[in-house]
Amino acid sequence: MEALKAEIQEYCKDISTLADYFVTIGMSLENIKNHVMNNEALSPIILSQFPPIQREGAVIPAQLPMFCFPWGAEIVKGTTEVPSSLFNLVLTDEQGHLLYCTCLKVYEAYFHEEPSEGSPSRGVFKRADTRAKTGRPDTTQFPSFEMVEIEENENPFKKRSFTLGNLDELEGEIPNEEEVACMIPSFSFFCPTGALVPKCLVIVSRHPYFETFKKILNTFYKMSSARLDLPLECYISHFILQVPLPSRGHVEILYQIEAQQFRLSLPAVNRFPLLDINLGMLFYCLDLENMLFVFRCIATEQPIVFVSNNEDKLCTCTYALLALIFPFHWSLVYVPLLPEQLLDYLYSPVNYIYGVNIRSKEAIYNRCSETAVIVDLDNNKIECPFYTQNHTKKQTLPNLPEHYGKKLTKRIVSVLSKAGAGKSKPPKLSVPRLDEFATKNIREAFFQFFVSIFISYKKFLNYDWNENDNSSFFDRKGFLASVPENARFFLGEMIKSQTFANFCATRLRPRTIEEHCEGLLFDEHIIAKNNRSKLKYNKVPAPFISDQSQELHSKYQVPLISQVYVSKKEHTYNQFPDFDMNVFQEYGLPLTRPPKYSDNIDIPSPPQPSAPPTCKTDIECILSCWVEMWAACLWYQHEEEQSLRLKEALQVLELINSSFNGSLTSLYKLLFEACLNVNPSLALPIFSVMNTLQVMVDAGTVHLVQRVISKLSLKPQDIEMRKTRDSLLVTNSLLSDSTNLVNRKRRIFTRPGDIHIFAKQEVCFLVKELCKKCGKQLSLEEIKHGWRRQPYDYQSLCNNCQHGNFPQLRIRVGLEVGHISQNKTSSKEDTLFVSPQTLKALVTDILNEKDNKFHLNIEAMRVYNPMIFWNLVWHFNNLGLTFEFILPYEKDTENKKFFALNTDDGPNKQEEMLDGETQTLWSLEKVSEAIQKYNELINEIN
Repeated sequence: MEALKAEIQEYCKDISTLADYFVTIGMSLENIKNHVMNNEALSPIILSQFPPIQREGAVIPAQLPMFCFPWGAEIVKGTTEVPSSLFNLVLTDEQGHLLYCTCLKVYEAYFHEEPSEGSPSRGVFKRADTRAKTGRPDTTQFPSFEMVEIEENENPFKKRSFTLGNLDELEGEIPNEEEVACMIPSFSFFCPTGALVPKCLVIVSRHPYFETFKKILNTFYKMSSARLDLPLECYISHFILQVPLPSRGHVEILYQIEAQQFRLSLPAVNRFPLLDINLGMLFYCLDLENMLFVFRCIATEQPIVFVSNNEDKLCTCTYALLALIFPFHWSLVYVPLLPEQLLDYLYSPVNYIYGVNIRSKEAIYNRCSETAVIVDLDNNKIECPFYTQNHTKKQTLPNLPEHYGKKLTKRIVSVLSKAGAGKSKPPKLSVPRLDEFATKNIREAFFQFFVSIFISYKKFLNYDWNENDNSSFFDRKGFLASVPENARFFLGEMIKSQTFANFCATRLRPRTIEEHCEGLLFDEHIIAKNNRSKLKYNKVPAPFISDQSQELHSKYQVPLISQVYVSKKEHTYNQFPDFDMNVFQEYGLPLTRPPKYSDNIDIPSPPQPSAPPTCKTDIECILSCWVEMWAACLWYQHEEEQSLRLKEALQVLELINSSFNGSLTSLYKLLFEACLNVNPSLALPIFSVMNTLQVMVDAGTVHLVQRVISKLSLKPQDIEMRKTRDSLLVTNSLLSDSTNLVNRKRRIFTRPGDIHIFAKQEVCFLVKELCKKCGKQLSLEEIKHGWRRQPYDYQSLCNNCQHGNFPQLRIRVGLEVGHISQNKTSSKEDTLFVSPQTLKALVTDILNEKDNKFHLNIEAMRVYNPMIFWNLVWHFNNLGLTFEFILPYEKDTENKKFFALNTDDGPNKQEEMLDGETQTLWSLEKVSEAIQKYNELINEIN
């Protein structure tokens, strides 16, 4: 099997496909058995995955099963008819990539068997065979048990009913032709002699083809009740491996499964991005007035919690709303389905959009902030006491700009009226569906709204901006002065948002072709609007949006499955099977790879951490060195000390904020990256400080924070959440008093070979230099004054003769309090004493080597880079900064049992033998004597 996985890995190496994985998620047989016998909680897991490898750029998050059953899993009494459900998920993997998941929740039957005559048993439950003719029956038996009944979920769609895979007659009133065209049929499950256990079929992709994937999942499930020429594994692998991702424009992919044809394409780069979602659901759940209120909340980045008992409503409505703010992109926390296990995420001080089950409303009230807006999608209601109970200007949600807000409303009313909203006021759809034409018109209306209110934004962009200076990227005051007074409140709030900051950053420094094209699209629509003005006589060309060459002009037909695999026998199923790699191995990989139409330019690569900013003053250089070293050494710190390291970092960040003149964003990003690699929970208090100190948060910072939150959700049991102003997530001991830790290992100044030194935590410095030309004794202040403050300049100019000298830093490690024979109990080291600018350059050089940036070998630096090590210690200590984190730990070595104390400096020396266990119990008098002797020795040397 490993050889087959290697073949699949090689096959997938250079292809770009529409979908990345097909996954089945449910409960293990052991878990079901323990649930029946011991009332153990049902814990969904990944039952099967194809391909069974990790694809580049798309890693299945470990928390996927939890999100597929966000409200928990239940075994349902078989006499209750249960419908299937289709819904979508949007997840973020460890690398910060968005993954779009489409889920079909179905049920599997467990049948009751009567006990044999004379048997004391009460009977057993047996799982239905998942294969009738392919040799994979499951005979695991379970004792009888009581099942929990569930209420039938509200389903706004008229649906076709399939009972255990068999097509029934259409239930209820026969829908009209238009309704039938828009329906995705559902299935119902009924097992009067047994129980029903839920299971999820999931398509995972980096591309949001939500409605398309829903139809494909439904087709696969319908096939499991039919007679097939090939096993389902072949149909699934054919879809995953043979359907290529189309390019932006140019080509259309034709994919056929059984009798159903799918036409797959991506919009051209000069058109709106893909929106393969049912926009009508939004206007079915919310009337226009409420919908526009939520739109204003999103545009001004308010925290929002959507509630519903329907998973599909939550993801569809939230994703549709975010699509309507294009060309802006929501870059804060977005979790359309927040599992009940993660409700404490509502404590977040960072604004968010969450989707929560309506039954958790009380928990929402107890956790979310007072400014949070709660949107009830089931009842078309909005709760926002912060905005309705307070009437000051500061606490009023800004209205849309008067002129363009009315124009937007009028356009949407027109579209909804034609789509069947009738004359209801405010307008609301009676059927949750909009056709393609209506969807396009609504998107166009919102886009043109942003074009109108930001028509002059480019005049106020600072094109000379970079993140290493202190200048603003956008002239807010100038922009607000240029817009009508009734628009200033809304625009003033919007341009303060992270969404707008990221919008400006991508216009000034686009990271991808996708971002560059979005900028061109928006700017040329502004040009087109100006051209439509009657007062403008000189029309400016808009070649990008008028270019027709990007439209679809070719087609690619995916090879039919009969052309890829040869039928060997007929296959039938009682229930949908988990993907069996043994069956797939029998048929093998397709002989040809699909063409590669896209190089994934639509997916922004994770932003790289920025280099630390250019430093000008001595303090800036040392503070920057401290942050870089903290990031490089975090991996080395013992877990018991990480909370102490965090406290030190937070203190230094406050000092940096008052001492640093340049941009601090890159320093924070460096810390986030280090925390992400070692302990992600450390990053969240740092992010809170970043917000408190009002340090600019760019797109790269948000990306890192998203990765942190994604990684934290992998182990929610290790996180204690609480509502605070300063932190989002706090580990149980994250900010505990680390000074009382009794298990902390000793830090030492010595090298590994300095085993004769017992006072390894004692060090003395001497900075003094004699001018080699005029003989003047240079003091510390004179040496510092003589630095020319240039990188790699090791000289200090004599203030008397301007001769360049190489000042020395003399170090004494340990205290010279005695010896055995000729063995000293201290050591002396000399190194160059360098300026902060030179030290900064040396630190940058060593951290740029190999993996040192986040994994510096401290012990090797102590031995092989003593100049950097000792200068860091001296300069950190000189500024009152902690330096313990760059000291190596003391290794467990065999200590000498006795040390000799020299008690007489005369010719008749006496040696007092001291027990090694008492070596740390020297009296203050002995230490004072040692320091005095050390000073005398230094005087003799000089």
